[in-house]
Amino acid sequence: MLNKKNVIIVGALVIIIVALVIAFKSFTIRSVNPDGMVATNGLPAIDPVELAQNYQRALRAIFPRYREVLESGAAANAAAVREELLALTVPAEYRDVHARLVLLLDSLTDGTPDAKLRASFAELTQANEWLYNLTPDAQ
Repeated sequence: MLNKKNVIIVGALVIIIVALVIAFKSFTIRSVNPDGMVATNGLPAIDPVELAQNYQRALRAIFPRYREVLESGAAANAAAVREELLALTVPAEYRDVHARLVLLLDSLTDGTPDAKLRASFAELTQANEWLYNLTPDAQ
């Protein structure tokens, strides 16, 4: 009698645990689009190519002011350009370059010599062709 009661209790606990695992799994399943993009909770998938194009387009709009600040050494204007850069949504492949662009402005406000800033900027644009193509004198 006691043994039969224990079997029923253990069986009921197993059923409850299985039901909880199934319920938990159903709430955490992610939907994957055919192109491999992951979308969770009904949010649209983000296209990395479009994100990169949007980033380059936004950076192209900021770039003349960025270059002007670096070339003139106007630390007072660096904060505004820095904020514009920080407001951008940055694709993963451009995070390092983006961070270096922001850090160059920080170096300007910290008093780094203009020649060193220009050399660092030239090195950055030469190492990243897409960034080099944003410069007006690249053509």
